[in-house]
Amino acid sequence: MLQVKNILVPIDFSANSGGIFELGHCMAQHTHATLHLIHIIDPIYYEKQQSEVTDLSFIHKMRLENAKEELRKFKIELPYSDVDIIEVLLEGIPHKEILKYAKQNEIDMIIIGSHGW
Repeated sequence: MLQVKNILVPIDFSANSGGIFELGHCMAQHTHATLHLIHIIDPIYYEKQQSEVTDLSFIHKMRLENAKEELRKFKIELPYSDVDIIEVLLEGIPHKEILKYAKQNEIDMIIIGSHGW
């Protein structure tokens, strides 16, 4: 039987993210695994905004800060948890970054929603 030590839950902050997080947290509790919450900022978002906005660095900085705060909220909203939760914020093409992170961190299970942004 496969022993699950690391569970990865990609979060996009959509309405479905809360449910996916809860499922990942339950699985981590049950298996005594570490839960990795990951959010990836897609650079395409900035390319689309470039023609409309002059100060992309400000937008980029605000997007990073907002994403960090949103990730923290998932962990803070748990009244008590014995699950070790790692929050990760990356930039890149989401599916590639998820797979890259999973390989680099010996992820045994990925729990991901089928719909989101």
